[in-house]
Amino acid sequence: MTLTPKVSGGQVIATLIICRLFILMIFVPTTHRTVSTNAAFLVIITGALLTLAASIPAVLLLKNHKECSLLDCAGNIAPRLRWPFAFLFFLVCLAVATESAGQFEYFITTAVYPQAKGRMVILLFCLVAWYMVFLGIEAISRASGVILTLVCVTFGVICFNSLGQIDTLNLISPFYDGWEEILYGSVLYFAQNIELVLWLLLLPYAKGHWLGKSFLWYNGVIVLILEIVSFFTLTVMGTYGQTRIFPVYTLSAVSDTRFFYRLDYFYILIWTFVALFRTAIYVYFLAKLLHIILPQKVGDKLGKKAMDGLAVAAVACCTFFTAKETGSFEAVYRVIASGLPVFLLIMVAPTVLLGLEYHEKRKGAQGNEGEN
Repeated sequence: MTLTPKVSGGQVIATLIICRLFILMIFVPTTHRTVSTNAAFLVIITGALLTLAASIPAVLLLKNHKECSLLDCAGNIAPRLRWPFAFLFFLVCLAVATESAGQFEYFITTAVYPQAKGRMVILLFCLVAWYMVFLGIEAISRASGVILTLVCVTFGVICFNSLGQIDTLNLISPFYDGWEEILYGSVLYFAQNIELVLWLLLLPYAKGHWLGKSFLWYNGVIVLILEIVSFFTLTVMGTYGQTRIFPVYTLSAVSDTRFFYRLDYFYILIWTFVALFRTAIYVYFLAKLLHIILPQKVGDKLGKKAMDGLAVAAVACCTFFTAKETGSFEAVYRVIASGLPVFLLIMVAPTVLLGLEYHEKRKGAQGNEGEN
C-alpha cells in the first residue's frame, strides 16, 4: 500500500541530519574500539563513500518502486517477507528510541543534575515524546527546520568562541595508526549510520522524487558538520577530549565566554530538543510498524491513539530497565553499533528483493517465449 506524501523533501533531509547529529552529543559505552580523532578526519570521508556504495541496492529497489517503502516492495514482490522485515524494523526503532531516551536520562543525571531521579526524568521525557507523536509526522517534520537551525547556530557559536583556543599542534597525520585504522573506521562509520534505516521509513512520506537528492544532501551535510566539530574538538581539547563522556558538552563549557555566559546552558537546551525529536520520530514509526506486526483485526480495533500509547509504553519500560541495569543499556547500544541492523536492512533485504524480482521477471519472460 502506497503512503500519502505528507513531508517535504527538505524536511526529510533536516530530520535525518538532526537524528544523525545526536551521535555528537551522546555518551558512547566502551562496547567496541573507537577511532582516534585524527584518523576521523579521513574516516568521515571514506565512510561516507562506503555508505554511498553500500546503499546502491536500496536505491535501485526504491527507484523501481516509486513512492513505496521497503515493506511495500516486499509486499509486492514476496508477501511472505513483509512481516519479518516489519518485525526487524520494529526492533530497530525500539532499540534506537530506547537508546535516545536512555542517553538523555544519563546526560541529565550525570552531567547536568546528578540529584535528579532517573525514573522521573524518563517518565516526563516519554510523555513529551508521546505528545509529539500524537501531533503526527507533519508536525514533527515541521519542527525539524527550527531545531536544525538552533543546532547549527549553537555549534557555530561554540566553535566561534573556541577560535582563540585552537592549538594546531594537536593535529597529526590521519595515517599515524596505519591504513587498518582508516578501513576499520570507514566500516564503523557506515555500520553505525542507523539513520539510513530511518531514511527508508521516511521516503514514502516525502513529496516529489527525493530518493537520490535526500540521500546525497543528508550525507554531504553530515560530512561537513562532523568534520568541523571534529576539528574544533581535537584542536581545542586535544587527546583530553577523547577521555570525556560528552566531549562537545565539555567543549561548550570550556570555550571562551566573552560574548556568551555559560554556553553549556544553550547546549543542554539543544540536547533536549534533539533527543526528544529523535525519540518521537522513531516512536512514530514504531507505532506504525506495530500496526503491521499485530493481526489486522487487533490493529483496527485498537486504533492509532492506542498504538501510539503502546509504542511509548514499550520505549518507557525498556528505558526504565536499561537505566537500572547498565549492562542492558550497553547491550542495546552494542546491537545498534554492531552494524547488523544497517547491514540487514540497507544491503541484504534490498538485494534479496531485487534478486526475487529479477527471478520473477525472467520466469515471466521465459513463460511468454514458451507460449509464442
